[in-house]
Amino acid sequence: MSIARASAIMIVTLVASRVLGWLRLSVIGAHFGETPDLDAYLAAFKIPDAIFGLVVAGALASA
Repeated sequence: MSIARASAIMIVTLVASRVLGWLRLSVIGAHFGETPDLDAYLAAFKIPDAIFGLVVAGALASA
């Protein structure tokens, strides 16, 4: 695989990730609005997300 092709795949993946993340936040914001429920949801989401980040970072560091 050429460097240009690999770079293009990485760029497309990054852009898709950013678009899907923005879409996810838009849907969550539309569902909850500016309420304390949104704050509770985001706080509850951070704990599993942080654990996942630690596991992935550990797996990448040991690879």
